Amino acid sequence: MKNIIETLKNFNLIEKISILILLILFIFVNDKNLIIGIPFLLLLTYSFIKDKTKREIIIENIGIVGAVLYLLGFSFSDYSSNRGSCLMILSFLFQIFYKKKKIEFGEKKIMYMFFFILIFGCIWTSFSYDGVNSIGRFIKVNKRFLETFLMLNIIKEKRQFIVAEKTFILGALIVAIYYMLDYILNYNIASTHVNYRCEGFKNVTYSAGILMMGSMYLFGKIWEIKTIKEIYSKYIDIISFIIIFIGLILTKLRASLLGIGAGIIFIIIFSFDWKKVLLLFLLGSSLIFVVPDTIIERVRHITIEKSIKSVNTGSDNMRRIMWQGSVYTWKNNKIFGAGARGTKYWVQKFADENTDKNGKTLYGFNREEFTYGEAHSIYLNMLAETGIFSILYFIQLFIFIPSLVLKSLKANKNKGEKLGAIVGMISYYIMGAVWSLWGYYGAVQSIFQFMLFILIYFYLEDLQNKRKEIIK
Repeated sequence: MKNIIETLKNFNLIEKISILILLILFIFVNDKNLIIGIPFLLLLTYSFIKDKTKREIIIENIGIVGAVLYLLGFSFSDYSSNRGSCLMILSFLFQIFYKKKKIEFGEKKIMYMFFFILIFGCIWTSFSYDGVNSIGRFIKVNKRFLETFLMLNIIKEKRQFIVAEKTFILGALIVAIYYMLDYILNYNIASTHVNYRCEGFKNVTYSAGILMMGSMYLFGKIWEIKTIKEIYSKYIDIISFIIIFIGLILTKLRASLLGIGAGIIFIIIFSFDWKKVLLLFLLGSSLIFVVPDTIIERVRHITIEKSIKSVNTGSDNMRRIMWQGSVYTWKNNKIFGAGARGTKYWVQKFADENTDKNGKTLYGFNREEFTYGEAHSIYLNMLAETGIFSILYFIQLFIFIPSLVLKSLKANKNKGEKLGAIVGMISYYIMGAVWSLWGYYGAVQSIFQFMLFILIYFYLEDLQNKRKEIIK
């Protein structure tokens, strides 16, 4: 805060007002109305050109401002996310061409693979069933790693990292508080009703994604607390975790809760402490007496007591059609796939071929009710959409990224942040098995990319510390 105040002293009152107005516009105003910010932008551009000190300040800070705006977009503002990306690109260009700084690729194997998938994938998908029509969609789905790349070149100092981290947590808190207030105000509504559940903040899937990975990240940090003194120093993280976790429970999304379970199991295995495990067991057991019955009812139906009238069963049975339909898509397009988001024709064709004379499809629901055209799974979508090209995705997700995880766990410094990022990614892998988090809910993929950025950030810090030790 002190640094911000000192920085702003270099700007006059009109320029400070312009900065504030532009930030508000960048977060909340749509593209059509953003034109009202042009006079304020021109004023700042004039000060940028005229005054060298101000120019240096803007160049140094435009990137982190962009990262903050981008991260706010995870929770409540798509406009903010898009404008943040633009500012990060500007900052990157300034760093490379004005400051002559070296481009940072982070963990090169991972970043090069992402670039290769994006570039070669455009060529590959042009030969798919959907042809050149799918190229634009392919780029939209697979370019999200670029924000990870940009942040690696912008966020260099610990104070910048902390600003980005706190922004991410703030966004998760906003979503969690919404669900808490929503539950209180709508307590008498049958909250297992699917329409009510899907009217969540922005969208229940996006909400569950940020709450799941946000709570896991904080859980990893809290798990590494060693002393009572650390508890007091990290009380904000602890309170934030409790609020975000409650918000996650209130989304009632079963897959996200399974992701949480997988993340916790990973932490227990790789950072075992029997005292913490006992405390976790006691706290987990107490949830039975605290969590409202409507939520327990939904979570309990993950695998048992199914009926066609159940929201859970209807959802699961439709998924089974989508999964089988996606395998059917792949069997008919094994080499090049059906194209990015190009599977609907084949999935619907599979449903038609498996509908009886009474209009009932597999598992007994009406064919008219089935309008989906994708796999509702990261992995099956990749297979159906890109054919044998999907092996590159699987190498990235299950070989290259896990290898970074293992390298990161070897160094004890910043272990809490690393564990948090790792289990955040693990929860994404689990939830992604039954939700299309890579393509159809791309904002959740962006959160995964932020977790990956955190892991690479500390991986680079570990390498830097090693070099310093060798020099000494």
